[in-house]
Amino acid sequence: MARLFQLKDFAKVTAPFDGVVTSRTTDVGTLINSGNGGPSKEMFRVAQIDIIRIFVNVPQANVSAIHPGQAVEVRVPERPGRVFPAKVDSIANALDANARAMLVICKVDNRERLLYPGMYAQVKFATPGARSAIVIPGDTVMMSKAGPRVAVVGEGKVIHFRTIAIGNDLGAEVEVASGLAAGELVVSNPTDAIRDGVTVETRK
Repeated sequence: MARLFQLKDFAKVTAPFDGVVTSRTTDVGTLINSGNGGPSKEMFRVAQIDIIRIFVNVPQANVSAIHPGQAVEVRVPERPGRVFPAKVDSIANALDANARAMLVICKVDNRERLLYPGMYAQVKFATPGARSAIVIPGDTVMMSKAGPRVAVVGEGKVIHFRTIAIGNDLGAEVEVASGLAAGELVVSNPTDAIRDGVTVETRK
C-alpha cells in the first residue's frame, strides 16, 4: 500500500519555491520517465519574478568603482520614463579573459510584475564623485572625417558646427564628454539645409 501511495504522489508535481511557470515542454498524457529507464525530459520551467536578477558585464576600466550594496538605476525600453531602483547584489571579483569585463549581479524589486525574465535593460551605476554628464539625443550627432559633431544654435540664432567627444552611447541618447556646455541648443535631425552661418528659428 505504501508503494502504491508513493506512485500516486508522482502524479502531482510540486515546485521547490513560489513562482510562475515560464515554459511547458510536456503535454497532458505524455509518459514521464523517472530517469532510470532512459533520458529524462524537462517538464516545466519555473521562475521567481518578485525579485529580478540582472547580469551586467562591467568593463575593466570601471570595475574599481563597483561594490556590493551600490545603488543602481534600471531602465527598459518597454517602460519609457520609468526608473527601477536596484542594488548590486554580488560581483565576480574576476574578469573574463576574453571580454575583459567583470560579471556583476544586481537585484531589483519587481513586486509590481512590470519586468519579465529575459528582458534587456540599461543599467546605470551610481558612483561616488561621478560628474553629471551632458546628454543629447542621438539624432543630433553627425559623423564626419573629423569625428562626431553637432549643429549648435549660437548668438543671433546662427548655426555653428562643433566637434564633440562622445562618452557613453545610450542608444537613443549619447553622453557628451567634451565640446558642449550645459544649456546650449543643438539641432535635431540636421539636413543638408543646415550649414555653418545659417540663421534659424527656434521653437519650444
